[in-house]
Amino acid sequence: MSSQISPAPPKSLVEVASAGGFLLTEEGGQPIIDAIAKVRKELDAHRKTLDQIDREPYLSNTPGGKFVSEHARLVAAGDEQSLREVLVQVEQVLDDLESGLSTAMDSYQHVELANGGLIEGSSSV
Repeated sequence: MSSQISPAPPKSLVEVASAGGFLLTEEGGQPIIDAIAKVRKELDAHRKTLDQIDREPYLSNTPGGKFVSEHARLVAAGDEQSLREVLVQVEQVLDDLESGLSTAMDSYQHVELANGGLIEGSSSV
């Protein structure tokens, strides 16, 4: 049994698309890009509500009220598993997805243009 070292997987969809890992027609990619835009619009519509997540809710000045208030803020925005962080990661995934799709669509256009030139060149031979 031989051990082979395989190359590290690409870190992002942009890297895969840039390396020619996939091509995408405009007809295939545009509906996905439109869906991404809708998700972004929904996130933006709720941005004011999401900004409230960063604030600690006031419950009371009692030790119990202060404890629950701080706990609620930490759950919503206090660490890498909080709702705020998950939403930031969603936006990063959307950015990566959109960039990768755009790159794949551009690559498809370049391949089509190159193939068109080959076809036109071969018909004159």
